[in-house]
Amino acid sequence: MQNQNYSFVVRLWRENSEGDRNLAIWRGSIEQVGSDGRIYFSDLDGITRIIQTQVGIPVAPSRVKWQLWSTLKDRVEKLRKHFFA
Repeated sequence: MQNQNYSFVVRLWRENSEGDRNLAIWRGSIEQVGSDGRIYFSDLDGITRIIQTQVGIPVAPSRVKWQLWSTLKDRVEKLRKHFFA
């Protein structure tokens, strides 16, 4: 089996809701390194959906998808605390 590696640049930013300044909306973009395209998302679930699509991973069973989401969520939370605390 051929070893395949993928690299992505994930950018996240927080936007305050127009009606409620205390409500944060996380948005972002993903670029696959070496490609010219950028894909935007408006919720953190978009990260896993976009990466799965880009690398050809079929939709994961709920348990596997939850583990991936949980790991990404933990990492995003650490970054948020580091930069916005």
